[in-house]
Amino acid sequence: MGARLQVGVGLGPLVLDDVCVVRICEPRRRLELEAEADPFGTARIAMNLIPWGEHTLFVLDWHPLRGPGIRMHGSRPTTSSRSTTARC
Repeated sequence: MGARLQVGVGLGPLVLDDVCVVRICEPRRRLELEAEADPFGTARIAMNLIPWGEHTLFVLDWHPLRGPGIRMHGSRPTTSSRSTTARC
């Protein structure tokens, strides 16, 4: 825990260089990150793997922790918080 990942997100000359910090790590089961996206604030990103018969259910969940994104979270449906099945 506490490992840091440097992340660059953007298009063309508009790139944000930010950091993700590992907050919870349970190998082969769960990973939670805190993403710092200045000037937009921070968000928690949780990824869980759940056995589902012969497959695995991948659950991705996120929510803002600090910054202007807190006001927008939950105000309208998004596609960022979905579940999907994948063969593992």
